Amino acid sequence: MKLKRRSFIKLMAMLLALLLFTACAKEKKPSASDDPNLGLWQATLVEMFGEESPADEIFEMGFEIELLEGGKCKVITDGKKGSFDWSIKGDILSISQKGNTFLTAVIKGTQMVIDDYMSTGMKITLHKEGSAPQITDPVKTEPDDPDPSVNDPDPDEPGTAVQTLWNGDWYGYLWITEYYGLWLPEEDAEEEIYDALMYIDVDEAGNGQLSINLVGAEDDIAVSTIRGDEYLLETVEGYFLDALLEEGDWWMGISPIDEGKKLVISDRYYDPELTDGDGFEYMFAFRPWGELWEAEEREGDRLPPSYESYKEDIAGEVDPPIDDPNQGWEGKVANFTNDDLEEIYALLKSDYDKGELRGMTYRDICETYFDGAAGELDLEGETISFYIWRASDKTSNYIQVTFQDYEGNGIRTAGGIGYNFE
Repeated sequence: MKLKRRSFIKLMAMLLALLLFTACAKEKKPSASDDPNLGLWQATLVEMFGEESPADEIFEMGFEIELLEGGKCKVITDGKKGSFDWSIKGDILSISQKGNTFLTAVIKGTQMVIDDYMSTGMKITLHKEGSAPQITDPVKTEPDDPDPSVNDPDPDEPGTAVQTLWNGDWYGYLWITEYYGLWLPEEDAEEEIYDALMYIDVDEAGNGQLSINLVGAEDDIAVSTIRGDEYLLETVEGYFLDALLEEGDWWMGISPIDEGKKLVISDRYYDPELTDGDGFEYMFAFRPWGELWEAEEREGDRLPPSYESYKEDIAGEVDPPIDDPNQGWEGKVANFTNDDLEEIYALLKSDYDKGELRGMTYRDICETYFDGAAGELDLEGETISFYIWRASDKTSNYIQVTFQDYEGNGIRTAGGIGYNFE
């Protein structure tokens, strides 16, 4: 089963909140104070993918539009406020910035409907303050407190979809967007933006680990176990700097409003050695290694500091001929009892959780964990192989390791692990 679709809608709402206030005709400006359109409009319902949700479940801090006299307005999205211009022609409201309309809505009495918010297909219904209809039975598409197993991927779905999307190296930046308390910099301090590399490794079930390193730093700035599917990933347990990352602290998905595969993480760091008023807001932005940031270049948006060097690096990358270390290697005949396999799996699982299986080939796994004994090829696809090692005293029990061509060079390296001990 996929992660909840509502979580994806919430993620997209968060991304739109980040981008809305950089969005940019001015028609006649209403000025009469008795204009019935003036005042605060509050979102009550959000519809997307054919599903309706109360607005406060998507925009946790609210979505509001306040129409002011003189053709000015404020748009507040999840606590982020922007000032814009508004005009109305018939019942069509237009909101613009610097002469460019980026949001339109239809007003009928005390109801306003944005039919396609920021070209995402999201429909938002707002009501004039104090006029929202009483909702006695809120719209529900999911239980309030679902069983944690609902986040488990559907076993009938292709196991490699999540790996194809996420696994591998990502390049981007860390941008410190705002400071608080003792973290406030000097007035003339330069903007802090750093090159960053992220590595993601998940198995077929969507469970795995990510790590983020600032280019040039010795230690990772963030490490966390993760889980997800081909739509979303979330942190389970880890750290960012010296602060803990817990379940759901980071939700990660491919931006629905950017070209290519852009992943954005936005959060606030609270210094654990100081107070809740000391810290900073930050944003990571990544694209898969090898993907160009063409939209950002074209539109003059923020790029990683070393982007020009990155372009030279990937332009000069030539895949050298690689000798498959598995070719011609046969290994010993496996002869493990069930007890032997349980001990081997405990070590294998420990190293997997620490990310130490990354880059290990089939032969590496055989020699490191199975005393050079070859596994049994259980399944082979175009880019993935499943090997198992059976118990000699109970052949239905086994350890499984999967290998996949993550780099596209023909070499399959360790991905997921599993077992069956009855």
